[in-house]
Amino acid sequence: MQEITAIIRYPTKKDGSPLISSRGKPYTSVRIKTVEHGDKLISGFGNEVNANWKPGDKVDIIVTQRDEYLNFEMPRRDAGPAANNAATSELKNILTLKVIPMLQAIYEEVKKESDYPQMDETNNAEFDAVIDRENT
Repeated sequence: MQEITAIIRYPTKKDGSPLISSRGKPYTSVRIKTVEHGDKLISGFGNEVNANWKPGDKVDIIVTQRDEYLNFEMPRRDAGPAANNAATSELKNILTLKVIPMLQAIYEEVKKESDYPQMDETNNAEFDAVIDRENT
């Protein structure tokens, strides 16, 4: 997380005409300064996620350097029609908080009760010997 100290949005060029992408769509250029980068400007593109950023906000960004310029982008988030759906969020919470821990507990229990040795880097030869016996 980086704390914004200054932010400027440019939807137009200096002559007042709109900024247009190579695909012919208008865009907003965003320049920020952060506590972590001092007086250096960091450039990025405006979108619905950063539309309400203001000085003092702590934001999750990825800063990269290209030549002498710093650029930012935001980490990719879940995409698709269900990404911001309340039901999908609820399912994710159920999986994360209940189902996955339950499966991990079952796995650990089965692992304890198993008659077979667990494979790790110390017993590869033992497993190779079992495989060789079964293949002959």
